Amino acid sequence: MGHNTETVTGTLEKENKMFTEEKKKNTNYGTMFVYCFFCLVFVVEVVRFAKPYYNFQNLVETEAAIEEGLLDVGILPCNIRSSVSIPARDHKKLSATIREETRTRPPVTYCVKFESFDTMSKLVKDNGDKYESHPFSAGGYNWYVGTFLVYPNADKPVGSGGYVSLYVKIDNSSFIENQNEVYAWIRFLTYKSTTDTYHEFYVTDAQRFHLFKQEYGMLNFLEIGYYQTPVHGFIFNGGQSVFGVDIVVSNPPIWEDVSYEENIPGPVIGWRIDNFSSGEHDSYYTSNSFSSGGRNWVLKVYPNGVGTGKGNSLSIYLLSASNKKGYVKAKFRVIDQIRSNNVEKQVEGWPNAEQNGWGVDKLISFADVQDPSKGVVRFGKPYYNLQNLMETEAVMEQGLLDVGILPCNLRSSVSIPARNHQKLSTTVREETRTRPPNSYCVKFESFATMSKLVAGNGDKYESRPFSAGGYNWTFLIYPNVNKPVGSGGYVSLYVKIDNSSFIATQNEVYAWIKFLTYKSTTDTYHELHATEAQRFHLFKQEYGMLTFLEIGYYQNPAYGFIFNGGQSVFGVDIVVSKPSATWEDVAYEENIRDPVLDWRITNFSYQDKVSYTSDTFSSGGRNWVLKVYPNGAGSATGNSLSLYLLSASNEKGYVKAKFRVINQTPSKNVEKQVDGWPNAKENGWGVDTLIPLADIKDPSKGFLVKDTIRFEVEILAFSRTNSISN
Repeated sequence: MGHNTETVTGTLEKENKMFTEEKKKNTNYGTMFVYCFFCLVFVVEVVRFAKPYYNFQNLVETEAAIEEGLLDVGILPCNIRSSVSIPARDHKKLSATIREETRTRPPVTYCVKFESFDTMSKLVKDNGDKYESHPFSAGGYNWYVGTFLVYPNADKPVGSGGYVSLYVKIDNSSFIENQNEVYAWIRFLTYKSTTDTYHEFYVTDAQRFHLFKQEYGMLNFLEIGYYQTPVHGFIFNGGQSVFGVDIVVSNPPIWEDVSYEENIPGPVIGWRIDNFSSGEHDSYYTSNSFSSGGRNWVLKVYPNGVGTGKGNSLSIYLLSASNKKGYVKAKFRVIDQIRSNNVEKQVEGWPNAEQNGWGVDKLISFADVQDPSKGVVRFGKPYYNLQNLMETEAVMEQGLLDVGILPCNLRSSVSIPARNHQKLSTTVREETRTRPPNSYCVKFESFATMSKLVAGNGDKYESRPFSAGGYNWTFLIYPNVNKPVGSGGYVSLYVKIDNSSFIATQNEVYAWIKFLTYKSTTDTYHELHATEAQRFHLFKQEYGMLTFLEIGYYQNPAYGFIFNGGQSVFGVDIVVSKPSATWEDVAYEENIRDPVLDWRITNFSYQDKVSYTSDTFSSGGRNWVLKVYPNGAGSATGNSLSLYLLSASNEKGYVKAKFRVINQTPSKNVEKQVDGWPNAKENGWGVDTLIPLADIKDPSKGFLVKDTIRFEVEILAFSRTNSISN
């Protein structure tokens, strides 16, 4: 049975056509435009300042790394207002399990902002054609550390064609230590300025990461052409672009196993109250704790009555010693100690709000208690043998269930029976998946029995409180027809957030909610979820699916939603969104403050170490050091001097710089330029063969004067990355 799964394609066929026409039109003069723009970005006037030479007893070099400092998030597109459609794309590039949406909420985990997409696409050519972010944490565990990879060029990686590719990579240290695996839901996003929204791609199932699979991504995220003209909105403010990722790590869920118990061990309990006729009664008496049915209970009696029995009857209640809630069926008796003509009343239902227990306001009237012929009070003492509880009791046992006996070891993913999609909102998606619920599960031993029991509890089953995303929630299940009103013949599922945090802080919470039910015939979970995060606040504490799934599916085992004699499983994922993600703002700096640096090494002929490192110096608002190999490094060992520029804080990124060995005669200096990303060996930028050793040793060359050699580094440009965590 098929789905009418809705994918956001937008109404922008016109815009897509415009994009195609522009590609043709730009063919004639595109090369000229790119060349001119490249020249505008990269041509720099080299100004040499007369500066005193710093006698750095070690070396320095020129670096331009992507600095990841602090960014004012106010200048980023985080204050989102509206949600509209995006331009259509070639959906033939998409897998059937991939969804394409728009949303107003910014990325939850991490963002990268390029000050110029065009410039960055050129700079990364020498870095494997990718930009790799700073490491960041996701999933609430400091060992879930990864990086965000952006490939802005055509057919990089191979197979991407004319698309931008986005990937995430998890650090493998945890796998090496623990040999475990991680499941995570991944969503990739890019900002669209013309609609003030985020364009989003995600796979409907969680991705599995382990020691032999540390990367996951979208090879065909979005056509590069969308980032080559501002009309589409994906580049803005002179060429800026924003990419982001949501990473939600799946944790083992908490389960409730709800069963109906009838054969209660130790069902009859006796309790007597002495000196009852003294007339000096407290407002109530509470018994010692006793055990029945594997649970602990107390009795609470009001000698002068409570509620409707106040002043005319004795009242009695059964309470859970551990404050558990659920359905109870029990008989209360006051023993007739003369003729055994006991007074007996039965309760059946859920705990009342006032006592948070089960009981009777009018168990026996005062007149009958005080009448000696009734045999309730004997010899001035009440043999108040309240054999009152649980003689055919059936308790809703709400315990934690061993996940090993639940349907969690899933194997395959297949389609589910079709449902009436007219009941679904256009913002709701219907999926199947193999992963169990992430936050909380409720298993009914009998769906049919539960639907009857909750009839006296507002027609809903309310779970125990549980924690998700730092907040307390409860899970509400409505298993009956037209409860709540408007649900018709559907099961309804809701979550409710505890309002104490709102009262204390008057804040609001955004959370993605997914509702699930288990289908035994395919060993999968049927899932419904809205595409947008839901907003919870003091005046909106509930959210749910009024028409989750037709009740008829739970009345016939053939559909698979009831199994093993009537069991059923419902679950929920709750992913709380942080206010906004951690951002990187990547810019290309050309006007470098203090660009020229000088370093001299004295007694050069007597230096016998493999390498020397300079003191730290500042240029362009960043700290650097130079590292020299007097006898060469790498392929230059033994024949040339090697010089490198390193970031003092181990920053990485693009650098353009000139390295010079100063001719002190004076004459022509030796000069070489570096342009690219740090090499793996030195984690810096430099030249293996800066100057031959023979030229240094030749006095006529003028490079070694009074056994002193001088180096000069001029930093022409570098990429800068500012970052902020919110």
